[in-house]
Amino acid sequence: AQRRAKKSEATIASDADTMIKVAAHLASGRASLLVASEVLSAAEDGTLADVIAASDLPVVNAIRWLNRAEKYNSSFLKPLNTSKRVRTSYQVCKDTGRTSARTPNVQNFPRPDSRLPQTLDIRSCIVPDPGHVFLVCDYGQLELVGWAHVLNKLGEMNGRGEGYESSLARAINDGMDGHVKVAAQWSGITYDQCKEIYDSTKKCDPLDWTDEQRTVTKRRQTSKIKNYGSAGGMGPKTFVSHASKQDSVISYQESCQLDDAWKAAWAPDCQDYFDYMGKLTRFSGYALIEHLYSGRLLGRSTFTQCCNSMFQGLCADGAKEAIRMIVDACFRRTDSPLYGCRPS
Repeated sequence: AQRRAKKSEATIASDADTMIKVAAHLASGRASLLVASEVLSAAEDGTLADVIAASDLPVVNAIRWLNRAEKYNSSFLKPLNTSKRVRTSYQVCKDTGRTSARTPNVQNFPRPDSRLPQTLDIRSCIVPDPGHVFLVCDYGQLELVGWAHVLNKLGEMNGRGEGYESSLARAINDGMDGHVKVAAQWSGITYDQCKEIYDSTKKCDPLDWTDEQRTVTKRRQTSKIKNYGSAGGMGPKTFVSHASKQDSVISYQESCQLDDAWKAAWAPDCQDYFDYMGKLTRFSGYALIEHLYSGRLLGRSTFTQCCNSMFQGLCADGAKEAIRMIVDACFRRTDSPLYGCRPS
């Protein structure tokens, strides 16, 4: 065993090609530099993917940018490389209630990246016909609001009174930034302190930020990913790789700390939510769930599918109803300002 360990250490330390292959398969890039002993220990413990996902080793970051470029080219740019009008194909009802699009995936064009030139913004490739404009509207933090509403209803069901307001709903209704609230809990400071530090970053160049400003900004971004990801039942270990795919560096230890802070920020409602979904799936591992208001059913749902679909499905059903109302206004309601417009 000792001889095998020495051989493995020498191989990993000297074989750059192996490291590149490992990085390509297991990482999206990040936080502590890898050394051979860390890799060997992680390989023995079965946590090699987590160690690499939390590494900012230059070759890992290079692979991450290469993978991103290849994905952008195949998924977005190639379908747009045509002189003809671009059409997309929709699947109107996924299991979650959402829609999906392909060739190209117009629903998920990447947001502009501040680290890249504006000329590399894929969304700028889509332009209206001469004499026309695009009207774009969006819901602010829709799924967070949807989850808060589900938590309200669960609180009522658990006997907390009609019109119960969950901790998340209370924060939203009070105008608080839910991501800053979690970041403050994680950092061990008050919400007002965290919000003041975060707001101060908007008044100066990022190059001039203090360490405190950088930490708070990073933690707010990671908390945002946490708010949307962990409501669906995602644990701390899975969150490490999930966050890394969204350019957020976090170790497993930090992920566990964030998980505790997140649950404390939205206590007691988030734990009640997971307990309820656990009861639904306890015996067979699956459950039949009925979505609020629409009554849409989703069968054979696992624990995480139940957790996700109860609020994602609610938001998806509401968005579809909004689309129906827009189409009705465009094509049927002659008294509507939208009459004659063509949704796309």
